[in-house]
Amino acid sequence: MGGWFLDVYVTYAIKSLVRFLRMRGSNRWPVTTATVSSASWALGAFGCSVAEVVYTYSVGGSVYGNANEKPFISPSLAEQ
Repeated sequence: MGGWFLDVYVTYAIKSLVRFLRMRGSNRWPVTTATVSSASWALGAFGCSVAEVVYTYSVGGSVYGNANEKPFISPSLAEQ
């Protein structure tokens, strides 16, 4: 049982590191307003909960969309 809790923290740490690495340099991107299409949460791999926000935005007259996932250790925090 103790190994499962360790898996949750390891998964959280890995997902957080990947999220950090993807966000490097984003402070130089143009700022714009986005429209949130949906927001949800789910239990992810090894029990590490994930919140997901799907959004669209426009830059230079072109419309783009994406999803942003953020890991949480606690399911209740992901739901909030």
